[in-house]
Amino acid sequence: MGVVVGIHAYGGYVPTGRRRREAVVDANVWFNPALAGLGRGGAFDRQYLDEDPVTMAVEAALDATGCALRRSVQGVYLASTSLPFLDRQNAGIVAEALQLGGRVRTLDVIGSQRAGTSALLTAC
Repeated sequence: MGVVVGIHAYGGYVPTGRRRREAVVDANVWFNPALAGLGRGGAFDRQYLDEDPVTMAVEAALDATGCALRRSVQGVYLASTSLPFLDRQNAGIVAEALQLGGRVRTLDVIGSQRAGTSALLTAC
């Protein structure tokens, strides 16, 4: 029996509102303790942050996958016109948040409105 390649599940996520800056930092400080200082700001700093593509990708993946299905994931391909980190792999952060372990391939596809199509073709 050969390996079946394709989309086995899908999920979605629509942000319900804006997040307080402190909540975003608290949720992400586990992978970079240096972020702790970004939770505070001056009187004119933005107190609220929109959710970023990494946070939204984790939520959509959790919607799509149960624990059993997550064990069969072989790759995380994250596509966006703009991802929050340029020097750190965003798809790797998603894989860590989903507790997929080091066995999965990860790839960021960024900078184009065709990023989603490129990531899908690459994954297949």
